[in-house]
Amino acid sequence: MKLKLQHKDDEERDHLVPMPSQAMETMKVLRSLTGRGPFVLPNGRHAHKHMSENGLGYLLNRAGYHHKHVPLGFRSTFSTNMNELYPADRQIIDLMLAHTPKDKVEGAYTAPSTSSAAKSSRSFGRI
Repeated sequence: MKLKLQHKDDEERDHLVPMPSQAMETMKVLRSLTGRGPFVLPNGRHAHKHMSENGLGYLLNRAGYHHKHVPLGFRSTFSTNMNELYPADRQIIDLMLAHTPKDKVEGAYTAPSTSSAAKSSRSFGRI
């Protein structure tokens, strides 16, 4: 479920997911390539702006994935693979994808704790 527009700037609703060590290493490599600006993936023409929303799509097209894969497909692939490997951890997987509970009752009674999500996120990163 998408976050309502009036909540977009609410810091209490920020989606924080701990990054596994492999992702941190990737970030270090990217920083060495793109510099120390405010964005890991800066705009090619304006370093003070982020990469275009279409940038990854264009990259996939040029890499031969036109009509085969789209950037949002990575979320779907992650969700499918993790739910097949860890069906008992559906709630943590949904939390990692920033999904919100389908109804208020589910959210009130079954939301995983942040520490539980952090521990699972790190273990998923080792797969």
